[in-house]
Amino acid sequence: MFFFYLLLSFMLTSTLLANKITDDHLALLAFKNGVTSDPSGALSSWNIETVHFCNWTGVSCSSHKHPKRVTALDLSTLGLGGFISPSIANLSFIQSIELSINGFSGEVPPEFGFLHRLQYLNLSFNALHGVVPVNLANCSKLRVLSLFSNQLTGSIPVELGQTLPKLEKLVLGNNSFTGVIPSSIGNLSSLTLLSLTLNNLQGIIPEELGRLSKLITFLVAGNSLNGSIPPVLFNISSLILFSVTSNELDGSLPPSLGAKLPKLTKLFLGGNKLSGTIPASLSNASMLQTIGLSKNKFSGTVPPVFGGMNGLFLLNLERNQFQASDAKDLSYIDSLVNCSNLQAFSIASNDLGGVLPQSLTNFSKELRFLFLDYNHFSGIIPHGIENLISLNIMNFGGNDLTGQIPEHIGNIPMLQILSFEDNKLTGNIPSNIGNLTQLAEFRISGNKFEGTIPSTMKNLHQLTTLDLYDNSFRARDTRRNLLANNYHFVFWI
Repeated sequence: MFFFYLLLSFMLTSTLLANKITDDHLALLAFKNGVTSDPSGALSSWNIETVHFCNWTGVSCSSHKHPKRVTALDLSTLGLGGFISPSIANLSFIQSIELSINGFSGEVPPEFGFLHRLQYLNLSFNALHGVVPVNLANCSKLRVLSLFSNQLTGSIPVELGQTLPKLEKLVLGNNSFTGVIPSSIGNLSSLTLLSLTLNNLQGIIPEELGRLSKLITFLVAGNSLNGSIPPVLFNISSLILFSVTSNELDGSLPPSLGAKLPKLTKLFLGGNKLSGTIPASLSNASMLQTIGLSKNKFSGTVPPVFGGMNGLFLLNLERNQFQASDAKDLSYIDSLVNCSNLQAFSIASNDLGGVLPQSLTNFSKELRFLFLDYNHFSGIIPHGIENLISLNIMNFGGNDLTGQIPEHIGNIPMLQILSFEDNKLTGNIPSNIGNLTQLAEFRISGNKFEGTIPSTMKNLHQLTTLDLYDNSFRARDTRRNLLANNYHFVFWI
């Protein structure tokens, strides 16, 4: 009799286990029914009669404590279309859902909130719409929530910052979220990545975000945020990337900026209404590789704080109100000689005067983009500028430069855009300009050049824009020397 009960108990347990497994495979089949497009046939293996569901494409199951229960679903980059079936919430042991880079539409199923074991949810790069389900706040073990690049609307749920203590990455960028940044996000003490870029968020950056002591990446660019940047954010010593570009932020930078940012490599503040000066303490952030401060209202002189940034790759200070009148005010240019990795430098459209320092010609041989246009620089173009052999773009337009174009300008083989327009330059165009076989734009209007365009210009087969307006060239000879070329856009008068 005991043996009979033991056998019956075993049969009942086996039946229950079988039903549980059946629940998982039925949930997967229901998910498949929501897929209306499968261009690569990735789900063709999803056939319970021939292949066990644990061996289906993209499906992973546990083999230990809960054998043959689905723990992960990875169907990224397969071009799948359709909607995400709510039945996926029946996969009660699932820990990871990866459906990024597909074409799923419809809404994010609120039923995801029932997945209490879920740690990773990535639905980025789809066409999902609707709101972020508040129920996701029930997934208390969630470490990664990524909904980047969809069509989601509404506000960011306050609840996400209240019940997800283990969340490390919150990625909601490139959607259409409105409202404010919830201050409750400051409670996510494990957060290392916060991305809210390219939305329609308004209001201020909450000061509470300064409590995110493990934050590495802070991205809120491309919104309509206003107010000042909370100084406490610049005390997060773990920060590597900080971007608030293209908002409506105002106020000045704290004097201590950089003092507590030993790991910061990328600083993007451009496209706001920030004012004041660049703090000298920025020199302490010596790991900086990219600095973007363009399109603001910064003023005063630029401090020589960049010389210790050996990895500096890009420095963009254009379209501000920086001032300079003598060599001392331009000493920051001297300091950039030490930046051996510098590839892009722009101080265009400021209020900078004085003679361009000779140190400019000692910049990194890696420099590709040099923009000094629309300031008040005087004196001659520094001799030796042709030492910058990697330049693709050189723009000195809109200044008060005198003298001639350096005679060895043709020694920069990769030059594609060359502009000296709106200066006071004189003399002839060097004949070796014909060596610039990659040149696509050449602008020298508004100067005092004379003589003829050299016949070597016929070698510039990539040239599409030639601006000679308002000079004193001999027209007949110049026309003859250009007949061999077919310019798309030529200024003459």
